[in-house]
Amino acid sequence: MLRRMLVLIASTLVVIPLVATRVDASARVEEAFHGAFAEGAWRSSSTSFGWTLVSREQDGTTHFFIHQFSDATVNAEGDVISGTVFEGETTSNVSFAIDTIHYAGASVSGVIPVSRCTIVDGNETNCVDAGTVSLSASWVGVGAIPHFPDTELSWDGCLQVDRNSSVEREANFTVSVTLNGQLLPASQDGFAGFGRGNSRLIFACPAG
Repeated sequence: MLRRMLVLIASTLVVIPLVATRVDASARVEEAFHGAFAEGAWRSSSTSFGWTLVSREQDGTTHFFIHQFSDATVNAEGDVISGTVFEGETTSNVSFAIDTIHYAGASVSGVIPVSRCTIVDGNETNCVDAGTVSLSASWVGVGAIPHFPDTELSWDGCLQVDRNSSVEREANFTVSVTLNGQLLPASQDGFAGFGRGNSRLIFACPAG
């Protein structure tokens, strides 16, 4: 599902562009996303891998993200504890086409300005401008077209209501990644999918 990327790219926290409305500064925050998206994971070597996420909000704004680890060391839980990370986002000059009727496929291309950070003990440090990544990707839908209507409630000092009604179809994923003019051979490694999301996150906290 769409939330898979929120878990995988934990350092980015909110990967999907959110529209936030603060109803009461001490009691309630609401976040929502409504639009199309596509996501994919790839590997370019035994120690280098990355994720792509593109989404188009209801107002037509398209967000294009990249998150790539290089020379990474991963612990038993799958967390990157050392290495280098390249990450960035753009909303400019992104070409994003997606079939949200038959969910046959999707494609994206664009140039993303990125930063480079060193990962030490799982933390990002020494972040600097690292140039640009030119990335193009395509998705071809495979299998069923599942719907995910869901409402989850949780309590951790605040009530969290997570309402989600999305469609995401698994896909075969082809990606081309060029960092500052150098082509990185990359192939799908892990989940890839595309679809349409309609989600809302509500936090209701006791005032005071």
